Amino acid sequence: DGGAVGSARSAARFERILLCAMCAIALTFVSVGSSVALAFPRIDSGSVTAFLAARAPDDRWLGAVNAFVSLACLLTFPLQMQPALLVLDRLAGVGRRPSALRFVCTRTALTASCAAVVLAVPALELLIA
Repeated sequence: DGGAVGSARSAARFERILLCAMCAIALTFVSVGSSVALAFPRIDSGSVTAFLAARAPDDRWLGAVNAFVSLACLLTFPLQMQPALLVLDRLAGVGRRPSALRFVCTRTALTASCAAVVLAVPALELLIA
C-alpha cells in the first residue's frame, strides 16, 4: 500500500529532523553555557543577568535585561512545566483528555507548588545545583 510506505517514510524523516534539531539545540546550550562560564568564572548566582545587574547596579541597560529575562521566565513557566504535567497525568492514570476544570486546577496547583518552593528556599540555586 502506497499510503503506508509514505507514512513510514514521513515518520523516519520526522525522526531524523527531530534528532538534528535536538542536537542543534543541545550544541547551542553547551556553547552559550561554556562561553558564559569562560567570560564570568566567578558567578555566585544562578542567573547571569542578575549577577551582572548586581555587579553594576547603576547600569539601567543591565537592569532592563534582567527584568526582561525574568518576565520571559514568568511567561513561559507553564510551557516549561508541560513535560512534567504529561508525566503526572500519565502516572495518575488519566486515559482521556481531562475536563477543563481539572486541567486548570492541576496546572494551578503545580504552579503554586513551584512558587511555594521558590519562596521557601532562600538560596534556590543551591537546590538546583
